[in-house]
Amino acid sequence: MKKLKLHPYYIALAHFVRLDCLCNLGGFFIMNNQEEIWKSIPGYENYYQVSNLGNVKSLSRLVSNRNGNYATKERCLKQLKHLKGYLMVFLSKNNKMKGMTIHRLVAMAFLGESNLQVDHINGIKSDNCLSNLRYVTNRENCIYYQLRKKNKF
Repeated sequence: MKKLKLHPYYIALAHFVRLDCLCNLGGFFIMNNQEEIWKSIPGYENYYQVSNLGNVKSLSRLVSNRNGNYATKERCLKQLKHLKGYLMVFLSKNNKMKGMTIHRLVAMAFLGESNLQVDHINGIKSDNCLSNLRYVTNRENCIYYQLRKKNKF
């Protein structure tokens, strides 16, 4: 098995954060001890699923477009970086595409739907593991952001 050479930032981070909850960090995939559990995305059942590790997959199905019908295979979706640093994917249903952030999808599927904001506990926007996400109010999110900014190493 090929060993990954980690950036010094991630090595320093390992002292502050449990490595078993780090999944996808800007292109680095770190092996973790968690089992990957898949759940349907609310509003996109039978179309897409999201895992507790922050991966999103499209399910096998029959798709119709203006050129006719065709079958799609199950596959993991490519995650794009949002302007604010969050990872996102584009979901399609009934010929309408919608861009959604991964952390919001994981929270919706595993923590339930809510109007609250989703907080990354360790402050890393690309770490979308379920164990790193929680719902907080806007005020709590601002407080945690200021504390992380103040205590940055």
